[in-house]
Amino acid sequence: GTHSGRLAFKVLCPDSLVASVVGGGGAVVNRIQDETGCHMTFSRRSEYFPGTRLRVLIISADEEKAIVDGLSQLLEQVVLAADEERQALVNNGTLADDRGEFVDHNGEYRLRCALHLSAAAATLESGVGEETGVRLVVDDPVAEDHQMVSISGGQDQVMLALERCVGFVQAVVAD
Repeated sequence: GTHSGRLAFKVLCPDSLVASVVGGGGAVVNRIQDETGCHMTFSRRSEYFPGTRLRVLIISADEEKAIVDGLSQLLEQVVLAADEERQALVNNGTLADDRGEFVDHNGEYRLRCALHLSAAAATLESGVGEETGVRLVVDDPVAEDHQMVSISGGQDQVMLALERCVGFVQAVVAD
């Protein structure tokens, strides 16, 4: 592939998640990169995945484990944001409207990623949802050969599903 052996995984992030992952002066993202060996690159402000208000985070590394470890740290930030958001939506009585950035209408954690078409298809066909207990929603629109995939569930379930997705993405890049 063109990545010179580097693997990459794309996560779609609301601006608020970008802010918490970067941290003050980049402290959080630097710590994550140092601890995991992955590299995190965010699209610029107002550069969104087509049809969304979500910025693209590319997590890249030489090995799969570093990407999975980076995703695990990212998910920790999602959980913190989700717990706050869930409380607010419950208090407003609007949880069921399914407009949450980090929680779905059941109040479960939600993370969105952009998967290459073949990886999105593999993810659905492999039964990752049944196997891990997550709810997978693949958006129809295709942008630059990628589709948005929403993964909802408990923290451990979402992490398992992400690990499987990383595996499919790498398999695709290796072709």
